[in-house]
Amino acid sequence: MDPRMAFELSKRFQNAKDLSFKRKLEIIVGDFLKTELPYFDVCISNTPYQISSPLVFKLLEHRPIFRVAVLMFQKEFGLRLCARPGSKLWSRLSVNVQLYSKVSHLMNVGKANFRPPPLVESCVVKLEPLNPPPNIAFNEFDGLTRICFNRRNKTIRASFFASTATLNMLEANWKTWRSQQQSDSAIVTDQEEGENFSAKLETILQESGYSDSRSAKMDVDDFLSLLACFHKHGIHFA
Repeated sequence: MDPRMAFELSKRFQNAKDLSFKRKLEIIVGDFLKTELPYFDVCISNTPYQISSPLVFKLLEHRPIFRVAVLMFQKEFGLRLCARPGSKLWSRLSVNVQLYSKVSHLMNVGKANFRPPPLVESCVVKLEPLNPPPNIAFNEFDGLTRICFNRRNKTIRASFFASTATLNMLEANWKTWRSQQQSDSAIVTDQEEGENFSAKLETILQESGYSDSRSAKMDVDDFLSLLACFHKHGIHFA
């Protein structure tokens, strides 16, 4: 908690007559991102805007899963959290957060509600984690969406073939996976050994049905299906 807020709360409640209430209040002064969070059911935050993204993902990683969070963010960031496929604000942030939670826009908060007024508009959103969460490794899903949203209005095929670095990374991951299969006594055929990776990637994209799709219009389930198709062929993103 911000030291100034901690001081105000301490001053407000130090003379509280309800002792049972005082016993339930614990004020922790420190860096939220570096603090080990205790159990909680509800989180309410006027979020420091510069840590909006890491704060959201720290909350979503927290276990046990909380019930709801009501959070204030810079308006553009909050609307990106709530964005839907096909909208201008649908982004990697949107799909990554909505993989693990239901996000709702509650209200906008104008500059005039703050003293001194900030330079940006704000909004309040509600975050409800999915329980149970999907059994997906986040770094795998994030690796996929990082590639796809690098060119959100281009086809998925174009996103994957746009960068030699991306192709090299995926091929290296595939070869690592393949060597692990060999060590587990799996048989790698001569055809697999000499297979051209670009051709393999082209085949996988066609098989997935998403080769000509665009990230800007794909929803969470679409990305999960695409990821599953890559995993089926031993291609990983982390």
